[in-house]
Amino acid sequence: MADDFGSMEIHGLEELEAKLAEMDNDMAGKALYGALNFASSPMVKEAKQRAPATEQAYRRYMSSGQGEATYTTTLLGKKRKGKSKKAKRGEGKFEVQQPGTLRRSIRRQRLRKIREFNEGGAAVGIFIKNKRSDLPPYYWYFVEYGTSKMPAVPFLRPAFDNNVDLAVDRFKTKLAANIEKYTE
Repeated sequence: MADDFGSMEIHGLEELEAKLAEMDNDMAGKALYGALNFASSPMVKEAKQRAPATEQAYRRYMSSGQGEATYTTTLLGKKRKGKSKKAKRGEGKFEVQQPGTLRRSIRRQRLRKIREFNEGGAAVGIFIKNKRSDLPPYYWYFVEYGTSKMPAVPFLRPAFDNNVDLAVDRFKTKLAANIEKYTE
């Protein structure tokens, strides 16, 4: 899946790499991740603009099998979960989904070194994540790639493709400025 969206490597920054190696690790990290966040912001903005949204709120139904659980009490007085009763047809739960959930869920996040996408150093990724209170928009993949019954409406891939060159230029200038700022 990492190959689907692409990645980029910047070569020819030997002078900047040497200056980063001379700096303290904390300051070098601040300079590097500040430049990465600055460079990726046009991609995030365009992905949010391209993401489709409905005009009005709608009901998002959950599985009709979500019934109420029964509880039993042990001899010591503790409550334990028993068998769950299956909900009858038409008694499934639903939540009112506000428009623009997919747009609000597009986030930029720093990748850890243990992630499969980040093999060699610093990296920032664009993810579909929600706050804990909202339901996650699991359907983003269906929108991006389409299904057998629904055509694809890509919003992440065009945002990446349209802003790669701009991101590289922004990264170079911001990293040079951050190195100058933190070495003074």
